[in-house]
Amino acid sequence: MIKRVQLQNWRTHKDSEFEFSRGTNVLVGPMGAGKSSVMSGICFALFGTFPEVVARDLKLEEVITSKPHPAEYARVKVEFDYGGEEYAVERTIHRKGTNEGKLYRAGKLIAGPKTTEATKRLEEILEMDYDLFSRAVYSEQNQLDYFLRLSASQRKEKFDELLEINKYERVRGNAVSVGNRVRRLAEDRKEFLRRLRERLPQGGEHGLLETKKNLEQKERQAAEQAGKLEAEKKNVLGLEKSVAALAERERAFKALKEKAVKERARATEAARNLREVEREARGVSLEASKQRLKELEAEVRQAREKAAAHEKEAEAREAERTALLQVAAGNQREIERLEKAGKALREAKANCPVCKAGLEAHAKHALLKEYEAEALELERKNTGLNEHGRKMEQEKQRLRGEAKECLRRADRCLEEKGSVERQLVSVERLEKARAEGVELEREAARAERELAAMKFDEERLGDEREKLATAREKVLSLEQGLRSVKELAREIGLRVKEFEEQKKQAGELEAEVTALEAVAGKLAVFTNALKATQAELRESLINTVNEAMADVWEKIYPYGDYRSCRIEIQEGSYEVMVQERGGKWVRVEGILSGGERSAVAITLRVAVSLVLAQNLSWLILDEPTHNLDANTVERFSEMMKTHLPSLVDQVFVITHDKQMEKAASASLYVLEREKETDGATKPMLAHAE
Repeated sequence: MIKRVQLQNWRTHKDSEFEFSRGTNVLVGPMGAGKSSVMSGICFALFGTFPEVVARDLKLEEVITSKPHPAEYARVKVEFDYGGEEYAVERTIHRKGTNEGKLYRAGKLIAGPKTTEATKRLEEILEMDYDLFSRAVYSEQNQLDYFLRLSASQRKEKFDELLEINKYERVRGNAVSVGNRVRRLAEDRKEFLRRLRERLPQGGEHGLLETKKNLEQKERQAAEQAGKLEAEKKNVLGLEKSVAALAERERAFKALKEKAVKERARATEAARNLREVEREARGVSLEASKQRLKELEAEVRQAREKAAAHEKEAEAREAERTALLQVAAGNQREIERLEKAGKALREAKANCPVCKAGLEAHAKHALLKEYEAEALELERKNTGLNEHGRKMEQEKQRLRGEAKECLRRADRCLEEKGSVERQLVSVERLEKARAEGVELEREAARAERELAAMKFDEERLGDEREKLATAREKVLSLEQGLRSVKELAREIGLRVKEFEEQKKQAGELEAEVTALEAVAGKLAVFTNALKATQAELRESLINTVNEAMADVWEKIYPYGDYRSCRIEIQEGSYEVMVQERGGKWVRVEGILSGGERSAVAITLRVAVSLVLAQNLSWLILDEPTHNLDANTVERFSEMMKTHLPSLVDQVFVITHDKQMEKAASASLYVLEREKETDGATKPMLAHAE
């Protein structure tokens, strides 16, 4: 029995708490007040999910309160007793982070915090999973008469699912499919066996023996070819060693021959060079050349020293001339000043142009005479200075001409010195060429003697090479023949192996075909037995449900016009029937009123719950009065309060119909919520009438 439910941040429930007891518990309130959220919270606490999430109409994190302010988590806690034990299950959903699920027994944690652990342990304790709970205990909103609204064939399908009889149908269908596949596989194996036997060698075992004899013959032939090949390879190896030795001697002979030719060529070239050098050095005395070289070096040195001395004297004359010209230029400036002063004096009236004093005529004349005399003296001096400067220029030119002549004489000496040096080089080359010629002639003679001493038979090397080439061709021929024989032997061996494998495979296929045919026969028997078992089980379960429906009908339906109700199997379909006062069974469709249909619907729900979830003894009805009139609702609420608790320990009714408050025999909660301000659900415990 569920005792207490706590909802925190669960959809519209900020912090709601409910206490329930045995009997019919009613939650009433307007649309959007959070009634169904209480039952979905119970379902989630027990099994970690609820119908809206399973149908993917809602994501789990969307149950966390988002108005007026988003919460970070939602928590559901349900306390219940079962089998004489007190349990509490608490589940928390986080916007960020890992969700949690914890199960307590007598206050002690027995599963969690992993949500899957808590769900698994609860399913073991309740002996029920979500699928069975949603079929046998939880009637979703407006779905009380769900089975009555189905057609007879659809009702059979859903009842088979509800009672899990459809599993047998699936097994039978699978068994038929497997049986068909097994039979097809057996036929395929038979056809393959037929083709396999056609590929076996003609003559059967005799043909296989002949093929094996042919294989042995080829293997002996291959062994003989291998022996011949090995002997010929040894012959080739000996010839290769002989040819290698002769080839090495041939390389030494050719190298020595090449050396002798090169040395003789070098000696011949040295003799030709010697003759050329002798022609160049003919009539040249080594001592005289060395003496003349010394004299020329002295003459060059003396000529350069004399040229430097003349150049130095010429520079002195140039300096002296420059000084004279500077003095003459000063005198010329003084003459020009005196002439300017005299001209001014002659043009002056009464005053001295220099001191501005008054002048007499005789004094003016005397002063002019003095100016003229001084100017003449300076001109005379300049004439002497210019003459002396001209002589200095002539002397300078003479000295520089003598310096250039000295340098030209030095250049002539240097040219002669170069000629003498070349003569000396020719003489030195002559001596060196003579020595080299003697040495090269000696080396050439030694190489020619060594070549003459070496004996090498080129004809023998050619013969050995021809023998080696012939032997190698023979080896190649033997190898090719051996490969051909081995390949043929391999192919025969493969055929023998293939024949033996095919023979073995044929035997295995025969056994497999026999086994498959036996399996197909057993599957046929199994399929027939399963079909019969399915029919018996369907009849047995429907009979059990009908027995429960008869018992429930007597306690729920208070009138005598319909004595009982049941499900009938008619041509593979399920018909819901009621029994009239006279004993006649009639179909529910089109006959019963809304209240009578509700009685049949609740009878069917309770009967299924008693058959499938007898130990739990819970029933949850969400909006069961959908489309019922006021009189029917009143009779339905009386049935919920008076009769249903005698059949089911605890009933939960979620409704917006105020008349259904009368159905409460246990707790009655009125739920209110100010939707305009996104207010939270406010549950208020009321007193049942």
